[in-house]
Formats: sequence, C-alpha cells, structure tokens
Amino acid sequence: MSASSTDVTKSRFSYWRGYPERFRDVLREEGKRAAIAVGLLVVLPGGGALAWFLGSAWLPLKILFGLLLLAIAGFGAFLCTRTIRALVFVRIVPYFEKSLGDAQPFAAGVELARRAERLDRLATEAGATPLSNFGFNDDFVGQAVTWHEPALALATIRAVLPKVAETELALRRDLELLSEALNRAAARRIRFALLLRTTHAVSDAEKEKRLGSFV
Repeated sequence: MSASSTDVTKSRFSYWRGYPERFRDVLREEGKRAAIAVGLLVVLPGGGALAWFLGSAWLPLKILFGLLLLAIAGFGAFLCTRTIRALVFVRIVPYFEKSLGDAQPFAAGVELARRAERLDRLATEAGATPLSNFGFNDDFVGQAVTWHEPALALATIRAVLPKVAETELALRRDLELLSEALNRAAARRIRFALLLRTTHAVSDAEKEKRLGSFV
C-alpha cells in the first residue's frame, strides 16, 4: 500500500532551517565538491604557477602549462558556482513515474523548498496531508522512491493556497505551477514523488540511471 492511500495529516519529516531535512544531506554532498573545488581553484594553480616560474625556460612549454592551470582553475570555479547554487537555489520539484511528454521540466520550486516547514504547518492546520509526505527519497542516490497519486497533493495545494498571502507572489506561483504539473499527471494517471534538486539540467547519464522522469 502506498503512502498516498493512507489518510496522513501529520508530517513524518523533520526540517533544517525551514527546508526539508534532506537539504542537509544535499549540502554535505555539495560540500565535498566544494572541497575539491578549493584544491583545484587555489592550491593546484598556485603551486603550478610557482613551478611554472621556476621551471623550464622554454616558452611553448610554459604556455602549455599555463593553459592547463587555467583549465584546472576553471573547473574549480564551476564546482564552486554549483555549490553556491545548491545553497541558494535548491528546489522542490515533481518527479513522475512515467514521462508526461512535456517539452520542458518544472522550472520553479525554490520557494517550495525554502518554505517547506511553513507549508507543512499550514497543511496540517487545514487537515490536509503535508507536502513533505510526498518526498524526498531519490533513486539517483540509491533510495527507494514511493510513488503517490497526484489527487492527494492537489487537495493539499487547494487547502494551503488560500492561507498564503497575496503579496507572496513567488510562493503562490510555485504552488500554482506545481498544481498545473500535477493536474497534467492526474489526467494521464501518472504517479509522482517530490524531490530536492540543485540543478535544472538532467544529464544523459542521470536519465539512464533514473527510474522516472522530470518531464
């Protein structure tokens, strides 16, 4: 029996700074990349530059070595940028058991993640199932995903949306876009789960490993 067939009105999840608890794990994973980035961005180019100045006087070799150092530093900068994005732009997105056939993935969700604890509290107060009950296990990292019927999450959004102030445009937009995506899934009888994401793009390697689809 899936969790969606049970009348759950109390969240089973804990939070970290208002985000779902899994955000801490996401940052830990990104932190490992950041440590590598610091080495690539600072230590290796710094030591390499010293070796460049003290090494061979043959100009072509120095140019080649300099380009290699720039490439290493560039990759380190990329990893640093990714870590910053993970900290600032982590999102909650719908993940579908089968493809919806949409051209573009869900492009919102920053406010859903940032306000997760508050949204769950509003849902509980309204007697609806908290959104966190629909996530956040990720099959890409070896966790078992529980699929849910969209109807229960749509009922949660209908219960929560009137309690969100009209001035909270970003949060209301995220809820409305999530509702639209779940309505399309419901029309096609496709189940879903919620995931935490730090990127928009999905690589070919990730597509091959995943059981479900973001589009």
